[in-house]
Amino acid sequence: MSFQVWNLKLGIWNLPLVPWILEFEIWNFSFVPWNLKFVFWNFLFPLWILEFVFWNLSFQVWNLEFEIWNFQLVICSLEIEIWN
Repeated sequence: MSFQVWNLKLGIWNLPLVPWILEFEIWNFSFVPWNLKFVFWNFLFPLWILEFVFWNLSFQVWNLEFEIWNFQLVICSLEIEIWN
């Protein structure tokens, strides 16, 4: 009989924990959208790196075009000097 009384006391003592457990579950569930947002940004980060690599390559191409154009100007300048 004392075991049943002790079990009843334990059950009554556990009742205040139910709202706290529910509150914890709601709080835990609130992390789901934040976690999904993190996964989304984590997925976009490699795309940003690829975009940066693309812009870097295009800048290298522009730099090469500028160097070629600069070299052509040097040749034209030398031709003008020879003609003069």
